[in-house]
Amino acid sequence: MTTKARFIIADQALKSVTGHFYEYDVSVAANVPEPYEPLIVANSEAGPEVLSHASPFFQCDFWGPTAMRRSKLGGDKPRRLADLRVAARGIAAQTHLLPLLQLMRRMVERSRTALRDTIARGGAARPPDAAGFGAGQLNGGERWLKDIFLQDLVELFETYAIAPQDVLFFPNMNHWTLAAVAELQQNVPFERWPALKLLFRRNIDTISRGSVSTTESAYWAGVLRRSFDLLASPMAAGRLNLYTDTTRLQAEYAIVSSFAFIVLPIPFRHDYIALKAMVPETFQVAYFGEARLEKGFGHLPALVEQFYAERESGRVRFVFQAVPAPEPAVMAAINQLRSMAGVTLLDKPLSDQEYYALLNSSDVVLLLYEPLRYFSRSSCIFIESVVSATPCVTFANSWMASVMEPGTGEIVESASEIPTALRKILDGYSGYQAAIAKTGQRWRKYHNPRHLVELLLNGAADAVRAQVLAEEV
Repeated sequence: MTTKARFIIADQALKSVTGHFYEYDVSVAANVPEPYEPLIVANSEAGPEVLSHASPFFQCDFWGPTAMRRSKLGGDKPRRLADLRVAARGIAAQTHLLPLLQLMRRMVERSRTALRDTIARGGAARPPDAAGFGAGQLNGGERWLKDIFLQDLVELFETYAIAPQDVLFFPNMNHWTLAAVAELQQNVPFERWPALKLLFRRNIDTISRGSVSTTESAYWAGVLRRSFDLLASPMAAGRLNLYTDTTRLQAEYAIVSSFAFIVLPIPFRHDYIALKAMVPETFQVAYFGEARLEKGFGHLPALVEQFYAERESGRVRFVFQAVPAPEPAVMAAINQLRSMAGVTLLDKPLSDQEYYALLNSSDVVLLLYEPLRYFSRSSCIFIESVVSATPCVTFANSWMASVMEPGTGEIVESASEIPTALRKILDGYSGYQAAIAKTGQRWRKYHNPRHLVELLLNGAADAVRAQVLAEEV
C-alpha cells in the first residue's frame, strides 16, 4: 500500500512544452514541499519532452478527445502504462472502484454509439440541444466527452491508488469535466477521496458582454450549476476546494455556485526571467501566442505600417509569433506582414526556453486581446511581462487593463489608438520601465508557484487571506 502523500497535478490539456499549460504544471510541481511527492499526469498524446516531467494518461484535452479518439469515435486507445508510476500493491485497496469502472466503460460505449448515430443522420457532433439548457444537462457530444473523462477519472484512482492523504489538483476545469467529477462523487464517497482542488480559468458569464450567444452561455451556466449542486455536501466542505485566478472570474462563478472560490496567483518559473533595466537603441516590439483574431493578430499589419520610418531607421523592429489559427483573416494578416521590412515572423511553436528568450529580448509587448472575451480571463504573458519590467499595450475593459497600474503601460479604446500608445511608450521608455519595475517587485512575490502551492495546501482556511492579497495585487 502506498503511504507517502502525493501532490498530483492532473492536467488533461498538457501535451507539449509549448504554451502555458506546461509552464504552469512544471513550475507548480517544482515547488511542492515535503512530505508530498509531486506527480504530473498529462494527456495520453503528450510529447517526449513533456514525458521527462509527466506521465501520459487522459484521453480528452480541454476542448475534446485526442486525435486517436476522434479517428475512432471513442475507440479504445492503448495506454502507455510502461511510463506510469503505478503503485501496484495499492491497487488492491481500490477494488471498490472496479464495478464502477466497468459501468463507466459501458456508459462510454453507449455515448459513442449515440454519437455515431447522430453523425450518420447528418447531425452535428455537438448538437445545440436547446431544450436541455435550463435543466443543466449536457448535450450529446459533450455527454460523450464527459463519459470518457469519467472513465479516465476512475482509472486514475485505480491505477495510482489515490487515497485520502493525497492532493489531486486539476488546473484546467470546464463544465463537462466538472460534470464528470460530480458523477464520480455520487459513486465514491468523499471520505475515500483525496483533497480535491479544481481550478476554473475560463469565463462563463458572457451573456451581457456578447462574446457568445445567450443560449450557449445559459447552457454552460446550467451545467455548472447542476454539477456544483451535486457536489455540495457537508463532507465536500472538508475535501473539495474551488479556485479561479482573477477576482472577475470569482464573481462570475459565484452566480452558479454556493461554494466559496479562492483566487490563485498565476505561476511560472521566475528564474527564466531576465529583468530589464536600460533603454535600448533598437526597440523590439513583440506579440506572443497563437495568431488568432481574438488575441488581436489582425491589428498588427496596420500598426506596422504606421512605423515605416522607425523600421527603416532601425529604431524599431517587430517580432511576432505567427503560428496561425484556421482563420482566413489571420492568414491574410500573415501574408501582409511577410512583405514588410523590420518584421520577423516565428511560424513554429516555441519551446519554453525559446519563449523566455523572446520575452527577455523584447522591450514592449502587444496584448491586444478582445475585451469581450478577456473581460475576466487572465493572461500569463501579461504577468510575466510585468515581472520582467516590460511595458504592454492592451485594450480597455479587458482584465489586463483592470490590473495594469498607472505608468506601466498604455490602455487603448480602439485599434486606431494603438500606434499612438506605442509611440508614447517608446518616447518615454525610461519612465515606464521605472514604474513597471516597482510593480514587478510586488507581483513577483504574489504571482509565483510557491505561493500558489501554499494556498492550495492551506485550502479554504486561507481563503480570506488569499482574497485580500488578490485584491491588493
